[in-house]
Amino acid sequence: MHQYVRRELHAHTEAAREQLGGMHFDAKALRAGGLSRVPPIELSEIGDGGRHLVQPTREQLLRSASPVMRLRTAWASTWGSWSRFVSVIEPSYRPVHYFTADGVAIGAAAKDLVRLAALGAEWLRALGLHANDSVALLEGATSAIEPWELSGGTRRAGVPLAVVEDPVDARTAGFSVVAGRPAALAAALRDGGWPELRLVIAFGRYPGRVAKLVPENVALRRAWVVPGTRSAWFECVGGSAAGWHTTSRAELIELGDDDEALWTGIGWAGTVFLRLRTGVRVAAIDNAPCPTCSHRGPRLVLIDGSPALARWLRDDPRVAEFRLTPEGAEVLPTKAGANARLVNEVTAAFGDFTVTVMTKRGWQA
Repeated sequence: MHQYVRRELHAHTEAAREQLGGMHFDAKALRAGGLSRVPPIELSEIGDGGRHLVQPTREQLLRSASPVMRLRTAWASTWGSWSRFVSVIEPSYRPVHYFTADGVAIGAAAKDLVRLAALGAEWLRALGLHANDSVALLEGATSAIEPWELSGGTRRAGVPLAVVEDPVDARTAGFSVVAGRPAALAAALRDGGWPELRLVIAFGRYPGRVAKLVPENVALRRAWVVPGTRSAWFECVGGSAAGWHTTSRAELIELGDDDEALWTGIGWAGTVFLRLRTGVRVAAIDNAPCPTCSHRGPRLVLIDGSPALARWLRDDPRVAEFRLTPEGAEVLPTKAGANARLVNEVTAAFGDFTVTVMTKRGWQA
């Protein structure tokens, strides 16, 4: 991890270099938790994402690359052909496809797309995909990463996959696995399952009413790419009890204020974020191998609540104390009055959450 941060993110990414500032990047400092001093970033602050592209320059290659790459760069700059050298290394970093995360373009190089396929094959095995399955991907490859990992993963695993635009067609063709966003899955399952169906893969954290529509003899599993990140968190055959599985070679997960997961990409080209705020709260990180599927990588136990709402309430002088809840927050005001304005302002800023103003007696209960 420390080599990637020093030789790729700090060297070749303008925004990461600004975040990291003048920190001293040796292996000992980073292994001792050096990133904890790096300020996190919000997806809403990123703009078009251009400053987060990994883009090597001659100066930074000479300064921060590996010894072999520094030697190659010096040779090309002095005696060799610089244009020929650039034509060799540039395709490894040039985005050839863009995903979208809350309006932010996430560039992926060709090697990133190959890597997504390998990651997809890994979590499909963990979810319980078999070699003799047939998979229906509902609504096709959207601008999200989950469908790309699934389609690439099925190719790696040698499992047939069909892109099904009309969810009802999944029943007609008798697929054994159906995958997609909850709304599309609900349309496919509104009349119940079908004899061949054995696995439903929902993209996202919350399956919604799909959970009620899945027959008892059919497994429901989830795969979810948090906006701005580059690889899916997924459930294995153990279901939610085994936690959300992450991939340590592709991402570093840290806990920030209010138990928020902070994400740093590892080994990616294209667009990479350093200590991205995910808006996800984590109760615990389990680094032991999964007892169900033996997956090696951190497993997350998630809890409800909005870290962004917590920051907003903490900075409001009208709030004495607050407690996050699945619906939003309970608030103890500094004094009585103007509570309606506080609630209205929070509702306007965080439409998905509600705030309940408590009395001192109710707060202590």
